[in-house]
Amino acid sequence: MGGDSASSNTNVTTNTNTSGSNAAQGDNLGSMISGVNNSTINSTTTDHGAVEGSLDLAGDVIESMTTVVGGALENNSNIFENALDSVNVGAGQAASNAKDTLSFASELAKSAMTDNQSETNQQMIKIVLGISSIVGLVLIVKFWKKK
Repeated sequence: MGGDSASSNTNVTTNTNTSGSNAAQGDNLGSMISGVNNSTINSTTTDHGAVEGSLDLAGDVIESMTTVVGGALENNSNIFENALDSVNVGAGQAASNAKDTLSFASELAKSAMTDNQSETNQQMIKIVLGISSIVGLVLIVKFWKKK
């Protein structure tokens, strides 16, 4: 009958789909590349110095803030020192006033005690003179009666 037969069938299909439509909507400031099958693309993008400028600005802000904070701390230190000086002067004046007031009160008390003693002494003299006068009269009356 028949012999060996062999058959072979090979199909190779290569499809490359390329779409040539691009669409950009709104403000598209980026890059759009089309039609680039089997191409080497070298693309350079730039920020036109925006990053470097923002870093410089940040450095300037830090320097300014350091200066401002340093000045504020110095001013607050001066205010604090002046306040302490004022408190010290006020406390010294208050102590001096208290000393003067205490001295005045002490002198007033001494004066009052001396005046009171003088009045007391004068009253005691009057009482003693009065009693002496009465005793003297009583003795004179008794003496006359015995005669």
